[in-house]
Amino acid sequence: MTVIVIDSDYEEVTEACQEYRQSEVYPTLKKAGFTIDAFSGNTARRASIAPQLTAPGVRFITGSGHGLERRFTGFNGEPILEIGRYDPNESRDKIIHLLACLTAAELGGDLVKNGCVAFFGYDVVFMFPLDAPDLFLDCDAEIDFALAHGRTAGEAYWGAYDAFTNRMQQLLATGRPYLAAMLEYNRDHLCAPSTDAKWGTVDAAL
Repeated sequence: MTVIVIDSDYEEVTEACQEYRQSEVYPTLKKAGFTIDAFSGNTARRASIAPQLTAPGVRFITGSGHGLERRFTGFNGEPILEIGRYDPNESRDKIIHLLACLTAAELGGDLVKNGCVAFFGYDVVFMFPLDAPDLFLDCDAEIDFALAHGRTAGEAYWGAYDAFTNRMQQLLATGRPYLAAMLEYNRDHLCAPSTDAKWGTVDAAL
């Protein structure tokens, strides 16, 4: 099975996400037996990615980059998935996880209407500190880790929810309530089939 991995990295926020995911997420997917078709830097463009989204064997798309309510973007903010501008075959029968601001607000539901079986994303701006991104990105990555190990969309959501909650408690215990509050904000705006059926089905799995 092939995983399409998309990571924009053209400025410090997207670069932090790409570096983390390359170090932690890519190896986990490979170890689980997936073939990775990765697009980062100036290959994170729709012209490069779109033909691969409909290739045989692609069941999972995981990406990081900037987002808006109706689009997920790649290199230099170029749209990769945008409402009304993608082929439904690009989302059909796939699980899609976007570490990107706002994409759950409208795009996630549209992807599901066009056949995506489970969508994970955020309906607000995802926040994390640039001086300690792992504290936050670890929690979001639990989605990828769970799915890679055959767990359902429902299990992946609750695994991420618990990771956010446990990290919040650690930060509170070490006197960093401002970071705990940011984590809580992200956790409570993680959208998935477990929070509303418009984002797919809880029993979807790879």
